[in-house]
Amino acid sequence: MNGRVLDALLIGVWVVAFFIVAMVHPGLANAIIAWGGAVGLLWYNSLGRHDPKDDSLRAPWRRREPVVG
Repeated sequence: MNGRVLDALLIGVWVVAFFIVAMVHPGLANAIIAWGGAVGLLWYNSLGRHDPKDDSLRAPWRRREPVVG
């Protein structure tokens, strides 16, 4: 799966869950989903998208170098 598609999918799921809970049961549950989603996305960015050894982007998110000549 393309890295950008996965990023968009994860953020979309988080936003939808946030708004559904906000409409149905606002308050503490909404705050927990907001905090948990933010922490989860930060963890995903740190360990999923980047290599922990050298903090470089993994292959699906790396820009392709243009082919010259």
